[in-house]
Amino acid sequence: MDAIRAEQCLSFPIGVLLSEKRKKFLLLSKRKYVQLMAIFCIIGLVSLAIKQLPEVRDLCGTPFYSLVEFGIKLPLGISVMIILWLLPHRWVINPVLALCGALSYELYLVHMQMLGMVHSSLSAWMILLISMLIAFSLQKFLKQLQNFILK
Repeated sequence: MDAIRAEQCLSFPIGVLLSEKRKKFLLLSKRKYVQLMAIFCIIGLVSLAIKQLPEVRDLCGTPFYSLVEFGIKLPLGISVMIILWLLPHRWVINPVLALCGALSYELYLVHMQMLGMVHSSLSAWMILLISMLIAFSLQKFLKQLQNFILK
């Protein structure tokens, strides 16, 4: 669990930074997006190959091992974001993804508290559903609180 938090403490701010600089990314050509995606995929897949080495597996739980996992998850996550960006918007934009996007911060806050409860794929789906309901409720509450404070 600590390794997950260590990776996310860097991934989340990088995601925020990418969001803040999105206007610069919108100016990139499709070719540049494909090049970036290829670079990030290579970094992620090389990190995945390194993780398979027995010597590296023996270091499970160490900062080095967390760094290798970070080298897998962040670059491959960015690659998936680029792929989704390059797809026609009608394929990507749907009500479920829009809801997840609207609740993304609340989901981020809620789901980490529930990860330890996942023991099977069924419990994972139940935790996902419960996380969505709590995040939705939290968002509604925070909006009402914000409206009350700003009156």
